Amino acid sequence: MRVENGERGGGREAEYLRERCRELESLLQQYQAQAEEWRELARVVWSLFEDYDGVIFVLEPDGAGGSAAVINANRAMCRLLGRPQEALKEMPLVELLSPADRRRFKAMLAKTLGHGSRQVEVDLLQAAGGKVPVELTLIPYDIRDRRRVLCLGRDITARQAAEEALRRSEERYRTLIENINDVVFSIDAEGRFDYISPAMERATGYKPEEIIGKSLPSFMTPEDYEDLLGRLTFDEKGWHAPMEFRVLDGKGGFRFVRTSGRQLLEDGKLVGITGNMTDITDRKLAEEALRESEERYRVVFETTGTAMCVMEKGGRIAYANQEFERLTGYRTEEGKAARSLQSLLLREDRRLLEITLERLYSGETGPLHLECRLRAPGGRRRLARANLVAIPGSDSIVVSMLDITREKEYERALEENAQRLRDFLPDAHLLEGIERQLRGWDQQPVPSGVR
Repeated sequence: MRVENGERGGGREAEYLRERCRELESLLQQYQAQAEEWRELARVVWSLFEDYDGVIFVLEPDGAGGSAAVINANRAMCRLLGRPQEALKEMPLVELLSPADRRRFKAMLAKTLGHGSRQVEVDLLQAAGGKVPVELTLIPYDIRDRRRVLCLGRDITARQAAEEALRRSEERYRTLIENINDVVFSIDAEGRFDYISPAMERATGYKPEEIIGKSLPSFMTPEDYEDLLGRLTFDEKGWHAPMEFRVLDGKGGFRFVRTSGRQLLEDGKLVGITGNMTDITDRKLAEEALRESEERYRVVFETTGTAMCVMEKGGRIAYANQEFERLTGYRTEEGKAARSLQSLLLREDRRLLEITLERLYSGETGPLHLECRLRAPGGRRRLARANLVAIPGSDSIVVSMLDITREKEYERALEENAQRLRDFLPDAHLLEGIERQLRGWDQQPVPSGVR
């Protein structure tokens, strides 16, 4: 019985041991499979580490003074610096940093070890003596109770060159904007100026800082601003047509400006308006002075007792005053083709006018004089003395005409009377005396009864 019990006990122990062995074999297989997975993951990570086209290296801080040494570096870093991997391993990082960046990098490394990932831009030294700007991301991690830092970087030479080119371009643009006569401005979505160039001070007396943050109505009368809003429209591309209006200057007066600009859109939403502004005050004042001068001359032109007209090249009548209409019966009207001055003359006198015009167009300024016969209203003929003067800087000619019909009729009447006296008074001395008296009468006003 005891032998059977012993055999039964030994069998149970053996079975137990076999079961434990099977469990151990299963665990070993799991560990081996897991180890293979880890090895595969390690190969993938190493492949990524080696074949990554950016800079990757691992730092091991020394724990004192904030220094660290490179314990591994990928091929991209070796190519970038022109150094073999063996030379980089165990190299103090300080020897790879530009002297200007060493203190800053040590401070950033300390922050990384204490507070997590950081980014920093530094210049790495090449074996040939050059420098390469890189942007590094510092990532702390622990392995076997050791603190290390993984550094991922990329060459930012091209980016810095682009940024420098952009900076120079912006500097040139800013210099251009600040020195041109036109005012460049930008208005935000609320209608407030968020930029205005220094030329504004020359135009209005306001410094840019006095304008930025304020809206356009602060520098206009309410009436002018309402008029501006009523005229402001934008086309389908967001541009508005050039507009002219008044703004208040720093001395309480007005300046006239001309603006053009366009809307600024982001995702289809209006975020502001940008444009340029030109001071046209001098031009406006000159235009006003010109209008006043033209008005004065127009009044003189219209109210003078002399018949006057302005001829364009070719003889067409561009303007004529009321006295000219009374003399010739011709009036200039909009919408009707202008007649030529030649058409108002008798055919026999037209060539004389053409010859006079040719002299003026060839360079003579005048005044040139001629006598001509006109076709007056009602079929009557009028004799006129014309003065022609070229307007400087144009092809136009001013013609003034004086009706000398009565004067000529009176001269003919005097001549006829003198001839009669010569026929009836043979005494030459008496005739000469009478002629002298008649010539004295010629200087007196024409009697009202003479036609």
